Amino acid sequence: MMRLVFASLFFCVFMRNILIASDDYFADLQFEIESMEQTDKSYIITVAGLFNKQKVGFEIELNKAIPPGIVDNNIDPSKMKANMAFIRSTGKESNLFLSTLAELYKQDVKAIKMKKESAFYAFALSADKFQPETESLKIQLSYDPSNSEKLQTEFYITTNLKDGFIQFEEKHQIYRSNLIQILST
Repeated sequence: MMRLVFASLFFCVFMRNILIASDDYFADLQFEIESMEQTDKSYIITVAGLFNKQKVGFEIELNKAIPPGIVDNNIDPSKMKANMAFIRSTGKESNLFLSTLAELYKQDVKAIKMKKESAFYAFALSADKFQPETESLKIQLSYDPSNSEKLQTEFYITTNLKDGFIQFEEKHQIYRSNLIQILST
């Protein structure tokens, strides 16, 4: 028990603040990778960081089959594939992450709890095959791309597995409310 408490204190003391850029238009976050598991089909990554001296984080699963979304030097929206990325709750830290996101996005929500899992469409903003272990790679994630549920949202995840971090980047502020709804119970 003592080792677990020490490890948690050690991690919190040396953990970085997640906020890398914020203004009225964008809030971009960077998380340290706590753990990563590689399966035949995906990378399962647990990330965390500090916001207002509290540990926040989540788990993200990225399918190895995420397609390249750049064709002939242009983004090709038809390359977006369903169930290529999943954001999952890790418990208290994820609830705090969602509250942090709501605060940064200026969303008026009270008690908020993160869903166990949310599935997203995705494609890599690259012309090449998804290879996050060798290069930093920006991935566009989308929910309800046809807006049939009236919850359309888009944002970016930039992976940098070599240097041990992931960035959670806003695409446009019009998606803020929807993203909070999609991730919350």
